[in-house]
Amino acid sequence: MEKTSLKHLKDDLKCRRDALSLSHEDMKKESDAWGMRIMVLSLASGSLETAKLQMGWDSDIVMLIPIIISSIIGALSAYVRFRDFATKMEILVKAQGELTNTLTKLRDADHLSPSLKSLYNKALEHLDTSLYPDVKASYIKKSNKNLIGVAQEEARYMDKLFKLNAKRRKALALNPEEDEDVSDTESVSSRASRNSQSLPRNFERNFETLHRRVASEIPTIREERTEEEIQSFSDMEIDVRLDKIPL
Repeated sequence: MEKTSLKHLKDDLKCRRDALSLSHEDMKKESDAWGMRIMVLSLASGSLETAKLQMGWDSDIVMLIPIIISSIIGALSAYVRFRDFATKMEILVKAQGELTNTLTKLRDADHLSPSLKSLYNKALEHLDTSLYPDVKASYIKKSNKNLIGVAQEEARYMDKLFKLNAKRRKALALNPEEDEDVSDTESVSSRASRNSQSLPRNFERNFETLHRRVASEIPTIREERTEEEIQSFSDMEIDVRLDKIPL
């Protein structure tokens, strides 16, 4: 299928780049598995040799087991060298880098130009020389499946986000006293900052209400005094002064 638009080129390169990543991942897992087998056998052979020297085992079976383990290790090492995992993974990494670089240039472009089309063809050439046709087909199939799964998860996320925003708008419509800005793009931090700014206003309003309540409960003080009260205050003041005079 011929790709005639910029979006088609980007989608195709993304799929093929992911196919290279999946191939590299499987090859690395296989290489690590063989390396782990060789390491375990080497440790077993060394442990057996140490135990033989410490325990003084001289039987023919004990002498034969390390030879068998060493032969197996040599055969596995030869198989790993024959598969040449390191070189193949290096080729995949280079091809993946070329496709990633081309994909970045396509994303930065506004329209499809002949130079971008040439870069796209070179990226396909790197892919064709990195994988065999049957292997490439299987990994492209896996890559397409993964991309479809990612698109489905994004669609589910957007659907849940839309439903949550609809519920929030409905709740605010039922409670018009809450002065909030119903916005789909409003973040939690912005709502928290707005609530923190409203705290001083609420505290001041509550303090004024409490002050009025306390003032209403305190009995009023009479400003007018009788002559008897005034005379009693004067006598009290004189008594206090006489007490303070040293004898």
